[in-house]
Amino acid sequence: SSSSTSSRSSRWRRLAEAAGKQCLRAHALGIERAATVEELASRIKGSPSSLALVAAEGAPPVAGVLLQEKRVREEKEDRKLKIELVFLVVGPEGDFTPRELEVLFEAGAKPVGLGSNRLRVETAAEALLVAAGMILG
Repeated sequence: SSSSTSSRSSRWRRLAEAAGKQCLRAHALGIERAATVEELASRIKGSPSSLALVAAEGAPPVAGVLLQEKRVREEKEDRKLKIELVFLVVGPEGDFTPRELEVLFEAGAKPVGLGSNRLRVETAAEALLVAAGMILG
């Protein structure tokens, strides 16, 4: 129901705010409604200063992709290429369909692997967040 969705969103916003305060973040973590794959692809494509990472089975390790992307952007020294927004995309239980992955990759998202073990959605999201935070700062 819409009321449970609303209360869930409210709870996530409160948790994000509390976590931000606890770790002394300068910027609040934004919590938005779930987007369709097409909406997400459109946002990725429309933001040249963003980096989109999609957890995908069999993809190259996330750390290697992040380091390479950071190095390439730093070498070009172009302000437009500075990473200002990172999309971390984790599929639903059962993973994305091949068509959904195709849409995301065509928009510019990069496939990244999280190792050989199958992870729960929330664990995969945390793993991506930690890797991005450690490498991109």
